[in-house]
Amino acid sequence: MKKLISLTLATVSLFSLAACGGTVVDEFDKNKTQIFVSYFNGGFGDAWAEDLKTQFNAQNDKYEIILRPKKLSADQIFSEIKMGTANSDIYFSAYTDFQEGFYSNLFEDLSDVLNMEPDGAGTGTVKSRMLDYTSWQKVSSKYGMGCYMLPW
Repeated sequence: MKKLISLTLATVSLFSLAACGGTVVDEFDKNKTQIFVSYFNGGFGDAWAEDLKTQFNAQNDKYEIILRPKKLSADQIFSEIKMGTANSDIYFSAYTDFQEGFYSNLFEDLSDVLNMEPDGAGTGTVKSRMLDYTSWQKVSSKYGMGCYMLPW
């Protein structure tokens, strides 16, 4: 009986070590500030994220994008931030129920991003390229003020 219990405990320990052993160690440029991006591919694959990362990293001397693919609900993201265990600076999520985070001041106001022209002068701002900004503002702001998430 003791052998059976010992064998069971050893097996459980082995599987728990195997599960924890999958930790990914990010390789990064020590001369740059890293921006950790968590994203959910949602069936679209990873190529879009890898392409954006490659373009951004090639154009920036100070910053570097490190991708962390994972699917997190709004509640999981809130928990990570509140507990101080968040290992991402930016989240791409399939969920839009982030209002609690807006009103708890867990997120930065992105209003300045709305007026940026990502492809250069004359190409239109982020805000002008949104299909229905007025509707989006209702779900992405605090009392109609600010912008705390962007569609992707």
